[in-house]
Amino acid sequence: MNRKIKILVAFSCLIFVLLCTIQYYLVQTTYEHKVSEFKNEIKNYFYNNTNHYTSLDTAITFSKNSLYQTLAENYIENKETRFVIKNSMLKNNLRDTISQKLKTEFAKHFSDYEINFGLVLNKFVMYNKTKADTIYAEKPNIRNLFAGNLKTLDDAFVLRNYTNNLVLDKHTQLITEDTLYISVVNYESIVWKRMSGILALSVISMLVLMFLFYLALRALIVQKNINEVTTDFINNITHEFQTPLTTIGVSTKILAQNTSYNQDDSMQQTIATIERQNNRLIKLINQVLECSVEQKWKHLQNQSIEISSFVQSIISDFKTAYPTIDFYEHYNTTATLYGDAFHLTTAITNVLQNAVKYGSTKIVIETKSVDNFAQLIITDNGIGIDKKKQSLLFKKFYRINEGNIHNNKGLGLGLYYVNQIIKAHKGIINLKSEQGKGASFTISMPYVY
Repeated sequence: MNRKIKILVAFSCLIFVLLCTIQYYLVQTTYEHKVSEFKNEIKNYFYNNTNHYTSLDTAITFSKNSLYQTLAENYIENKETRFVIKNSMLKNNLRDTISQKLKTEFAKHFSDYEINFGLVLNKFVMYNKTKADTIYAEKPNIRNLFAGNLKTLDDAFVLRNYTNNLVLDKHTQLITEDTLYISVVNYESIVWKRMSGILALSVISMLVLMFLFYLALRALIVQKNINEVTTDFINNITHEFQTPLTTIGVSTKILAQNTSYNQDDSMQQTIATIERQNNRLIKLINQVLECSVEQKWKHLQNQSIEISSFVQSIISDFKTAYPTIDFYEHYNTTATLYGDAFHLTTAITNVLQNAVKYGSTKIVIETKSVDNFAQLIITDNGIGIDKKKQSLLFKKFYRINEGNIHNNKGLGLGLYYVNQIIKAHKGIINLKSEQGKGASFTISMPYVY
């Protein structure tokens, strides 16, 4: 039991961690989607409020292209190295002018957010009729910042790409490529703020899940403690029963040895019945103790049992204990079983006692053979059992709690024993009953011959 609980708790913790991971993944995916949505919102805003980027482009293009043309013409005349051309572009005297123009455009059209920006050089290529002269071509890098105040491109996104084709003369043209990056300061907090509803719902759902997990785990531990208390109770009470039962057994033997009673056949029969039932009660107490520690009837002392005569002997003893009950017996088979006589007697006696306990005054006993199975059918006229509760009848410690049944004592173990014993003999027990119309138990077990 402890091992099962540990496995269940470990599995539950694993599921909880998995759910937390999934929740984290969903939140992270939602955050990334919101960031992308926010960036598109910024792009669309600039597009719609700067005449389709016209005013933004004007602030950049004219001065920048003028510088590019000058550098290209100087390169044609003096064939300066590519390193000189790149440094001349990055250390130009237009940096501050272009940066200020861009800053003014951003402040004018988007005053709600603080914007950092950067114009980055990507490509500077000259073409003539015969070949391309690649003076400069690199992937976007913050080291190639032409203008602006960006310190890194990690959190920046592309607002505009500029590709220009400048004709230098009838044989030569210059193709340049630049990218305008922008970054909204503290955009993470803006996006998280927009996600506040989703975050609140996520946190609440996880807290509810944790609370439910706590309740389930506590209920499991409480149930485990109850089971341990129940088992301890059964162990203690069965132990306490041993002493008076042993005393009764010794007293019965002394009484049987008394010569003054030996001549009375009725008294001898009564003493024999007391001794037999006392021995049986001791075995039953031991059986309860075995069941309380979850033994599964593994050690059966099997022998050949002729079903009809076996049942008839049980009924004979039962009549002595319950003389007011009317029995109707129909023995229709001579099939022989191979089983444990004591345990089978326990099973049949428990069914009979259950019938008497719950209001039966008439019990019909029938044995027959059906498809290599010996069947014992016990039908009573007691109060019956609600169909909704019939599936619980063979569970340990279950007792019916309707009508006047609360007047009957018991631990709810009788029919549980019956089911366990019959299963151990590879048999089955079925119940047919309606409330107020009695019950019929059919015990079926394979017979040998």
